[in-house]
Amino acid sequence: MSKQKNILIAEDDANIALAVKMVLRKPTDGANITVVTDGQAAWECLQQQDYDLLISDWNMPNLTGKELLAKVRANKATQQLPFLLLSARPDVADVVSLSAGGVTEYIAKPFENAELVALVVKLLADE
Repeated sequence: MSKQKNILIAEDDANIALAVKMVLRKPTDGANITVVTDGQAAWECLQQQDYDLLISDWNMPNLTGKELLAKVRANKATQQLPFLLLSARPDVADVVSLSAGGVTEYIAKPFENAELVALVVKLLADE
């Protein structure tokens, strides 16, 4: 990765958000990582700055991950943004609906740190 990357994490569980941020710091070459606690705050960040990757929880207040995904894909400026969705929802139908909605990757909670890092590095390399 040549230029410093910008990653946005939308996660309402502070412990998970901090863990994801810490796990990704080194493998992303010290990317600028912004953490917000709900989907609406993530949407506002996306309107003000360019990001190379959005990592979003599914269940969040104000705007869910699925609703955020719909807004991201409907907006010309963000429609190509890689979108990694985190969720504890085990329902296969939900995962299928995410694929139809344009999610780039999906990872189920709880996840292994190595799995998360591998996906993030792949998504940033494809950027």
